[in-house]
Amino acid sequence: MKNKNAFLIFVFALLLYGLFSNIIPLVDPDEPVYGETAKEMLLTGDWLSPRIYGEYWYDKPPLFYWLDAFSFSIFGVSTFAARFPSAIIGACTASYLYLFCLLYTSDAADEEDSVDFGGCRIIQKKKK
Repeated sequence: MKNKNAFLIFVFALLLYGLFSNIIPLVDPDEPVYGETAKEMLLTGDWLSPRIYGEYWYDKPPLFYWLDAFSFSIFGVSTFAARFPSAIIGACTASYLYLFCLLYTSDAADEEDSVDFGGCRIIQKKKK
């Protein structure tokens, strides 16, 4: 049941984040820069050296540019495509937060001194 709820939260968050994402244009200063860098990455075919306006741009790690460029290749170059990777990551974060809180507050976790979650050990007090 908890996986179904996590999936429903993912879908709801994705709709909430992505439904109206193409109404407002990209907002300065960051969104247009990231979108342009991903567009140039897609157009030049150079996936290792991000560029903006023909100049090399090593300001950020390229993972987000890759996600944006992949989104552009699927949906075309648009505002929606530029924001789609952020919407997916935001929806995953909402589902992850739900599952984390569910694990942290479950009865099984209350009987233990600690819980391993994602490689992190969470220490908690036993209920008396």
